[in-house]
This record gives sequence, C-alpha cells and structure tokens, in this order.
Amino acid sequence: MPWHAGENGGFSDGEPWIGLGDNYQEINVEAALADPDSVFYAYQQLITLRKTLPLLTWGDYEDLLPEHPSLWCYRRQWQGQTLVVAANLSRELQAWQPAEAPGEWKMIISNYAETTPRPTGLTLRPFEAIWWLQG
Repeated sequence: MPWHAGENGGFSDGEPWIGLGDNYQEINVEAALADPDSVFYAYQQLITLRKTLPLLTWGDYEDLLPEHPSLWCYRRQWQGQTLVVAANLSRELQAWQPAEAPGEWKMIISNYAETTPRPTGLTLRPFEAIWWLQG
C-alpha cells in the first residue's frame, strides 16, 4: 500500500524494485486516512464490532444462500441476539428475498450511505454489504 501520492508512493527516494499500481495517486494511506468513508475506517468499525459483540465470536452461524454464486448472506445467533449479514460479491445488482424478519432491527454497518433499515426483500448494489442486529 503506497504511503502517499508523491514520488514512488513514499516508499523510497530510489527506484522501487517492484512497480507501483497505476492508481497509487488515488489509493494510498494518506488518502484513506483523509476519507472517513475509506476501507481503512470500515475495517476499524468491523474491529470495534468484533470486540463489542460477543455474537460475532460465539454465535451460531447459518449460511442463508449456500449455493448463490454472487451473494453471501448469513445469520449468527447467540444469547438473544441475531445478526444478519448480506454481501453482494459482484458488479451486478442482486435481489434477495429473505424470510420474514419480524421485530426491531438496527442497521449497524453498510458501505453505502443509504440502505434499508431491516433485512427484508432488497436489491443489493454492486459490492454492497450490510449488517443488521436484533436484540
């Protein structure tokens, strides 16, 4: 991961032994730290959730679409809490019609600014991932 958009991505004053990617001036540590919606901060949120939700470590795992080639949807349950995760692993829109999800749900993380507040019938955008928590 290049450090910044400057010469050689900040690795060295000399010529790097391996070439930099074509997009290093846009995708680098400095740019990620300046963007609150970057992958860096998304991973920070995920690490915080793992530390604060025992459900992520101890919960029972159920794959909701084991045969789907583009959607990874699963449920974890533990001590009265339920987590539902839906992730579109493709560049195409993907529809998902999960079983009824009664009760109060809270969307706890998503990589799109606007998303559905509960895990009900939805169309996931390219590479969209959403986590919902109940209980």
